[in-house]
Amino acid sequence: MTAVLEYCGNSLKIADFMYVPEDPEPYNCSFDMLVKSGLWAGCAVGCECGYLTIKTFADELAELYDFQRKAVAFDAGYGNCLLFEMNEIGHLEISGEIHGNAGACYMKFRFEADQTVLPDFIRQLKKMTGRRITNDF
Repeated sequence: MTAVLEYCGNSLKIADFMYVPEDPEPYNCSFDMLVKSGLWAGCAVGCECGYLTIKTFADELAELYDFQRKAVAFDAGYGNCLLFEMNEIGHLEISGEIHGNAGACYMKFRFEADQTVLPDFIRQLKKMTGRRITNDF
């Protein structure tokens, strides 16, 4: 399963998501993160986190969208991380770092987006994690 956020040619994709409830936290979810920022692109293969971590990430993004938070951070393991920050008029800055090739190379990125990209991304994250989706998210 996949969750995709796209805006003006930039994108963040959480792909090949797999949740194995039998595995212990914090390593029972694995996925890849693909980022395109301007002319640069990269992929972090084999990211890992706990189910509660990715569930919390989706919930906190919903709070960000509702202006209840100014920022949301997500640790995808092995140095891979995301940061979503929103200003008072709904402009997002999405930044982070992804590592590829067993950490031999990495990409720091930052791009801007409008808050309107969040609802679909949140719905996709919740669907990906097997959670019921309400009308809003």
